[in-house]
Amino acid sequence: MAAERNQLTGGQKAAILMSLLGPEICANVFKHLSDDEIEHLTLEIANLRDVDGDATHRVLQESHDALYDALTVHPGKLPFAAARELDPSHLLYLVMDEHPQTIALILAHLPADQAAHILAGIPEERQVEVARRLATLDRTPREILSEVDAALQERISTSRPAEYVDAGGVDAVVDVINFMDQAAKRSLLERLELHDPGLAEKIRHESLPFDDLEHFDDDDVQRIVAAVTEKVWAFALKTAGEGVTERVLRNTPRRSAERLRAAIDDLGPVRLRDVEAAQNEVVRVVRDLQRAGEILMVKTVEDELIV
Repeated sequence: MAAERNQLTGGQKAAILMSLLGPEICANVFKHLSDDEIEHLTLEIANLRDVDGDATHRVLQESHDALYDALTVHPGKLPFAAARELDPSHLLYLVMDEHPQTIALILAHLPADQAAHILAGIPEERQVEVARRLATLDRTPREILSEVDAALQERISTSRPAEYVDAGGVDAVVDVINFMDQAAKRSLLERLELHDPGLAEKIRHESLPFDDLEHFDDDDVQRIVAAVTEKVWAFALKTAGEGVTERVLRNTPRRSAERLRAAIDDLGPVRLRDVEAAQNEVVRVVRDLQRAGEILMVKTVEDELIV
């Protein structure tokens, strides 16, 4: 059901904001919430459909005002703090037409993964110029930095999305869950099972366990391997089953596979949360490739049974 104008509850506002910020940030927010709050917010996100553009604008405006007040009270915050909280796709939309020097200045103050997403989304004819300016960027006077930051904050607060924005739904919940650790995933699904068994089943069906990599076709595994860094693979495979590890290494170029084996051995003891974070990153890449139509949906053993 669409979130209608002037009828948003606090829970709906939170769900809209989480959907706009993206799954990774949303999962980090969940770490600071109680189990009841997580369950309530998850249900709100799952129940969102097309969101009225005016409603989205109001939520962004309220969030910006609250963030701006916080920055005013705590002036030591990092530059472009408001931009850091945005989903990279939304931020790309806001800076797309800026001067290459301005874009380079903004990218220099963003996390590397967020900056990489924006640089990749800029038209190819401008990418080189932005990259060149980013590489040669030196110290920037604080007053100029403040002016650009303030202008971008104003753009964020006044940006008006399309009449309706895709937000929420089961896919949004699945994306968030894929950034949560295993214990948090289990806890959330168990609680959802009690209150909404149908939704819990849908989420389980759409969620992709890391071990399901074993069931992808070789061509698809090769695409997945190419889209994930060696460091992430080393952590992700540290505790993986033999079938998954063999499948990944078999579809990795020989020299790269040898280097990956060595990287796994060289890791030594690692924290479970680091392994799970790496596996979650692989799952995120897989879902992105599936949505882009570059790889097929995985076929589980049950799919192959004939009864």
